[in-house]
Amino acid sequence: MKSLNILSTIIVLLLIISCKNEPQTTTTEEKKVLTKTWQEIKSIDGSTPVARHEAAFVGIDEKFYLMGGRGILPVSIYDNKTEKWTDGAKPPIELHHVQPLVYKNKIYLLGALTGGYPGETPVPNIYIYNPDTDEWSVGPEIPKARRRGATGSVLYNDKFYMVAGIKDGHRGDHKDWFDVFDPVAKTWDVLPNAPRARDHFQAVVCDDKLYALAGRLSNAPDNIFNLTIGEVDVYDFKTQIWST
Repeated sequence: MKSLNILSTIIVLLLIISCKNEPQTTTTEEKKVLTKTWQEIKSIDGSTPVARHEAAFVGIDEKFYLMGGRGILPVSIYDNKTEKWTDGAKPPIELHHVQPLVYKNKIYLLGALTGGYPGETPVPNIYIYNPDTDEWSVGPEIPKARRRGATGSVLYNDKFYMVAGIKDGHRGDHKDWFDVFDPVAKTWDVLPNAPRARDHFQAVVCDDKLYALAGRLSNAPDNIFNLTIGEVDVYDFKTQIWST
């Protein structure tokens, strides 16, 4: 029995030594992940975007568009080919706290807020920016009973989906609402509520599912940043069911 234990110990030691001496290989994909770092992108001519906050940022083809924010500011356009920033047109009104959508090469802003802190009000219409003509236009009206801002908005199968948000600026009246807008039929429909309310967040679509991520329940003046949300709420477009 003693000799068997000694033999077992020797085998284990040999296996450990063998594993330690075995060369460790890293795949190409693993190397890419390990070497990814943040880099500052500087324009070739020193041009810069217009400083702003509570803004929207979206890309179309080779250009990026920074828009909205506090005040009425021009669109800042970054051309990835020329590596330069230029200014576009100002929106008709102040637009902030909004997630932009790209549809047929135009940028749609719905679920925005306007006005000053902390009692910002929901914008009653969808606003549209046309990058080709550098023009803003006022789009369809959002039903009065469903207006709110700081929402999550996504595009799925050529329809606009808007989830959650806040009705009274940063003070309260948080919503777990979920709606869909058909830009062709110009119809607005109410869908099943999300599992929870949230504002100041982003939503995204991946594999036929909508993900509502992060955010908070803004409650000025005492709980602006404290009531953050850790749960991720998921809407399955195929089954039309929410999960967390």
